[in-house]
Amino acid sequence: MKDKQPWKEVGLIDSGIFFVDGDRSSLRYPSREEFVDSGVMFLNAESIKSGRINLKAVNHIANEKYDQIKKGRIQKEDILLTTRGNGIGDCAFVDIEEKGIINAQMLILRNKNNIICPQFLYYYITLDSTKNLINVSSGLKLN
Repeated sequence: MKDKQPWKEVGLIDSGIFFVDGDRSSLRYPSREEFVDSGVMFLNAESIKSGRINLKAVNHIANEKYDQIKKGRIQKEDILLTTRGNGIGDCAFVDIEEKGIINAQMLILRNKNNIICPQFLYYYITLDSTKNLINVSSGLKLN
């Protein structure tokens, strides 16, 4: 039987977790007229439901538009957070390998070096005790 390694406490700065913001450029940001029936996912707060990407509520953009937008590209095992709007604090774990981009009202938490298991981080963020801590320290009311 293998000896189990004790859990190591790591601060956020040393964890390898970094934040990716959505693109805020008005020149690149897609307008409603640029949404298409199928293509690359363009995620917004309504795209997050019960900890997952709600594929029925996702907008889509053409590949050409995707190529113009450099920020906010999602990857498998990313954690998506809503930072503004009605769903502030909603969270989803990306468990699909599909191209997508978040809008400017969202944030990606990405695990750079796997010191922290991405699923563990997702479940930790969604704990009521973690949300309460954020609510108290920031003055925000998270969902």
